[in-house]
Order: sequence, then structure tokens, then C-alpha cells
Amino acid sequence: MSEGATDAAGHERQDTPSPRPRVPPSFLVLARGCFPPERVEVWWDERPRPTTPELEASIEAAWQAAVRRAQRCGLELYPGPLCRLVDHRVEGERLLLTLGPTDFRALVGTNWAQPHRYHELGPERFANAVGVSATLRTADGRLLVVRRGRTVFHHPGWYHVPSGHLEPEAHGADPFRAIQAELREEAGVEARELERLVCRGLALVADTCKPELVFEAHTSLPAGALLARFQPGENQALVALADRGPTLRRFLTRHRRVTPAARACLHLFGAAAYGEGWTGYE
Repeated sequence: MSEGATDAAGHERQDTPSPRPRVPPSFLVLARGCFPPERVEVWWDERPRPTTPELEASIEAAWQAAVRRAQRCGLELYPGPLCRLVDHRVEGERLLLTLGPTDFRALVGTNWAQPHRYHELGPERFANAVGVSATLRTADGRLLVVRRGRTVFHHPGWYHVPSGHLEPEAHGADPFRAIQAELREEAGVEARELERLVCRGLALVADTCKPELVFEAHTSLPAGALLARFQPGENQALVALADRGPTLRRFLTRHRRVTPAARACLHLFGAAAYGEGWTGYE
């Protein structure tokens, strides 16, 4: 059990963690810094990703397999539009993003189904749907992570952080609107209850070669209030960890099933909070 971890009922968790493995980095940091909303600039490139008939055939095959799996296992499969990362760069204190159109079908058929072909086919041919994830710190010094439900399509049952995808129709390609929506849906935090929200950077998740914008969010509410609000759904549990470097490292190294996106998010939070020498792996 991770020191200082409580569940949505406020009880100490009794999970028996996996034997302590050596956990290598499962992500690549593409950009890091402290980027409030006014320092994140987004441009939209309407051009579709380049593709080939062979790639489209493989995407369709992967999509149909995913549909069959979802129907067979009762999993949730969202087929809507998403935002693709076209380019990024840091200029001074600004994070500059160029986004374009993609969708969940292309994500399933490229980044999720064949990440091993990322360099062979070229990153520009992949969906590269932008994910958003947040480390949430409460007023009483706890970090909230979630345990994913069994019906989500990707990493069911794993530890994660409040997260989702940047959706052009729902969020207008605004990363801050996207992560505020996820914090409300997954952790019960309304935008007015956030005291601070900054982007900590951009990471490439190793197992899918997928980009993830990572955020740091501070709420005016204590952990107990959010644990009391929690309703199981897409996530089956909300877990509070003490905001201490050793506690967070112990959690990340003792639990194998922490999503790579969550590891990236918590690592960048930890490096900012506990010093650049801090790492979330051994």
C-alpha cells in the first residue's frame, strides 16, 4: 500500500501492490515549463493527415476488431472527432501548438494498433490525438489519482489521473477547456473551484507514441470533499496520496499498472514540486 493513500470512502487502501519492479521511463518529455493559459497558443491546420491505401485498410481492420472487442466485452468506444498534434515548439515562455483534425477511429488504427510502425510510416501519418491529463492537488495537500473502470477501452483497471482527449467540437481546440471538463467529470471539481491551472508540458507516451499535454491543477477544496462527491462510472475509485516526494515515488514504483500518461503527468509535477532531481521511477 502506498503511504498516505485513501479511497473514496476515506479509508486507508488495503491494495497489495505488485512486487517492486524496476520501472523505466514510459514517456519522452517533448516540452516542459510553466505555461498558464495566456502562454499557450494554438493554431489550427485544416489539412488532413497524409495517408496511403494500405494504411487506411489497416486502420479499418483495426477499427472493426476494436468494435467487435467492445461489443463482446461491454467496453466503451467513442467514435468522435479529436485534435491531432501537427507541430509544437517552445519560444521563450510560450508553448506553441499546431493542431489539426483526426478522429477516434484513426487513433485506434494507428497509435493504438501499430505504434511499432511509428517511425517506419512517419509520425505525420498517425492520428497523434492530443490527450490532456492533470495532477490535481487539494487544499489539504493531497494528490488525487483515479482507478479506471473495467469498461473503458484503454488500460481498464489501471491507475490514472483525470484525463481525456482534446475534442474540437466540445472544447474548440482549447486545451484548458478540455482539462477543466475532465476535472469536472472525473474528479468533481468545477472550474470556479480551481485556484491554479497551468500546463506543465508535453510528453510522448512510449507505448502508443501518442502526445499528452500535462497540467497541474490546484483546488480550493479538501480531499475529503472530493472523495465524498465521487460517483463510480468511467472510473471505479478516487485515491488520495500525500503530496510528498517519497510517497509519490513509492506509489509509482510499487504499482505496475499506472498508465504511461499518468506517469508523465505525475513526473512533471514532481520535478516542479520536489526539484529537478526527483524522478517517478527507479
